[in-house]
Amino acid sequence: MLTVYSDGSAHGHPNLPGGWAFVVLRNQLELDSGSGGAKKTTNNHMELRAAIAGLTAAGRLRVDGEPIVLKTDSRLTIDVALGRDEPVRLDAEIAELRALMLQLTPDVQWVRAHAGQAWNEHVDALARAARQRFTKARKR
Repeated sequence: MLTVYSDGSAHGHPNLPGGWAFVVLRNQLELDSGSGGAKKTTNNHMELRAAIAGLTAAGRLRVDGEPIVLKTDSRLTIDVALGRDEPVRLDAEIAELRALMLQLTPDVQWVRAHAGQAWNEHVDALARAARQRFTKARKR
């Protein structure tokens, strides 16, 4: 089984820097991870971007249709992934995430943020670090 943890990080105000990150595991061993961000974004964009990047990586790593689980602390990501919500201004991310859900059919699980779950804390730290890189780039 592949497990994807994803997280996004942005300042509370739209159009400020944000970051996203994911990690893909098999049997608690890290196979892949990634992060990125944007100079002007929202937390919702970053949460969805993290899930999209993580599921894309899991799709490349998947062997013989093995199960995939997406774990996120974002209820919005879960609602979009499961087709329960389609927030305005997120059309591109919604389309990408829904396509990956149809292609990979992952299980989606919510994890409590900042509750000490090691991999969730790890992707949170990576997303915050990515946000900081874009914050510094914006100030130049």
